[in-house]
Amino acid sequence: MTHSTASGLPAESAHRHRRGRVTSAVAGIIVLVLAGGLVPASAAVTPAPPRRIVSGWLPYWTSAASTASVVANADLFTDVSPFWYSATWTGATSSLIQQVSDSSKTTYLPQLQAAGVKVIPSITDGMAARQLAATLASPTERDLFVGRITDLVTTNGYAGIDLDFENFAFSDGCSSWATTRPAWVTFIAQLSAALHAHGALLSVTTPAMYDATYRTAMTVPGFNPCSTTSGYWVYDWAGISTYIDRLRIMTYDYHVSTPGPISPFPWVERVVAFATTQVASGKVFAGVAQYGRDWVRRDAANNLLVTGVCPVDNVPDYTRKTFTAAAVPGVLAARGVTAAGHWDATYQEQSFRYNVTYRGTTALGAATSCVVAREVWYDEARAAVARAALVPKYHLGGIAEWTVGGEDPAQWSSLRTYASTIAPTPTVVTLTASPVVTYGVRAGILAQALSSGVAVDGVPAILYFRKTGVTPWTKVATGTTDSTGAVRFAMAVVAAGQYHVVVQGTFERLTGSATKAVGLRTAIRLYTNGPNVAHGQLVRVSAVLLPAISGQKVLRQILQSSGQWITLATASADSLGRVGFRFTAGNVGVTRTYRLVAVGTPTVTGATAGFTITGT
Repeated sequence: MTHSTASGLPAESAHRHRRGRVTSAVAGIIVLVLAGGLVPASAAVTPAPPRRIVSGWLPYWTSAASTASVVANADLFTDVSPFWYSATWTGATSSLIQQVSDSSKTTYLPQLQAAGVKVIPSITDGMAARQLAATLASPTERDLFVGRITDLVTTNGYAGIDLDFENFAFSDGCSSWATTRPAWVTFIAQLSAALHAHGALLSVTTPAMYDATYRTAMTVPGFNPCSTTSGYWVYDWAGISTYIDRLRIMTYDYHVSTPGPISPFPWVERVVAFATTQVASGKVFAGVAQYGRDWVRRDAANNLLVTGVCPVDNVPDYTRKTFTAAAVPGVLAARGVTAAGHWDATYQEQSFRYNVTYRGTTALGAATSCVVAREVWYDEARAAVARAALVPKYHLGGIAEWTVGGEDPAQWSSLRTYASTIAPTPTVVTLTASPVVTYGVRAGILAQALSSGVAVDGVPAILYFRKTGVTPWTKVATGTTDSTGAVRFAMAVVAAGQYHVVVQGTFERLTGSATKAVGLRTAIRLYTNGPNVAHGQLVRVSAVLLPAISGQKVLRQILQSSGQWITLATASADSLGRVGFRFTAGNVGVTRTYRLVAVGTPTVTGATAGFTITGT
């Protein structure tokens, strides 16, 4: 394993490059046996639908393959992030550049959405070093940047956005972090508020952090921002925790320039364990590599491991190779390896070594040869399931794969089997409420939550309301379920719409919700100069209809001795809902029964209000 530097970063990660393209070779399937008893023998026959534990990034250069993988395995996905946008600096301000063609986006976006998977595109940092940090530090530029991102999400109907701003870590230099960190936190808070106002999610992708010592160290005079053991603390997980909905951690690329495991399991778990102390565990997604690397081996002195005298007319290839997990069978075949390699039980990765012989001539024309020793490490289906086992252990939101589309195809059945063993139980919520409520009346709403037939007791519940024709939900009230799983709400209804109650879930139990429509009945505020009016004098009747609907028809009716109602007059409400009638009072001592009938409209149900007039 690579030793850590004084900054607490893996020795190579401190200077590695951002995620780049992983070149695909020959696709194939490796048949693997799950290790370490991660999946009980009975898991394959469990009828429970799998827990949705997979997220990941879809490179724009593999859009077709990536989308196909998601659609075929949509039951495992929570959301995905196509690599579609880059933040750049144009002229004197920031801008967002689309990296994928319009035709590609319009082809694949509907497919992903139709599969029921949330689409949260990624924005990468395409600016020069420290330019994005300067953008976030400027209140004016930060406002503009937040607005552009929010408009991008709302205009395209995305479920949210993922920020993959790696320049802070790998280009700007740790000396800038003390200045960048507070601007970053302010930006995240501001963007979160803007996105959440539209019901959109905010995901953040960052490299690893290890501890929170930077928070104390920053308060000490003479603080050296490059001397902490905290890792890439510029991203300040604790500082952004309440604002974000996803934290995807790049727990891979531990070894880049020298041979070694790409995502050593002990390191991954250390990072994940710390993350759950800084951010709600359900927001945390552990990164999973879906690629491998092939290096020239090195000796104890870090020299390339080459024996013999290499020819000048057949110069050895000393370059590092990168390949997708899907390409592993072709990689093995090309290198003459007949087995899948060695499974390292500690690092939870595959590896193998092989030699390449180069024959040719020396500069003097003499025959010669040399042997270059190479080493390969890669993650595939077994590695993915091993990291997925961290989900139940730490109650994580899931795993995030780099990349979706380059994965070992064998992983899907393995992940599905495992995800079924940790599937949460459903929460069934039922709503009981009057289907029609008179304007302004406080309506009672009863919700009951059961899970596997058992009452969900002591759990927070939220009542939302949405007017007919309006998209956003409005939060109305909160409550807590009782020992029967019931929670009661009341709200004054002033528009037709829908109630929506959400009962909070846990790791073991899904969040449950139910929606019920409610119609609105006209409220009639009735005024008369009765009930006693002198014979021959005018009876004055006025009413105010709520909600006020200009032109709503109102009937004045009288009750006959036969029990029938006869319409005597009609009128229409004005823009304030006002309507009036006048008529002459009847004979002395005679009482007549009347009513006003507000005729229903497309938006409200009709109503009646009765009154009596006695002649005096």
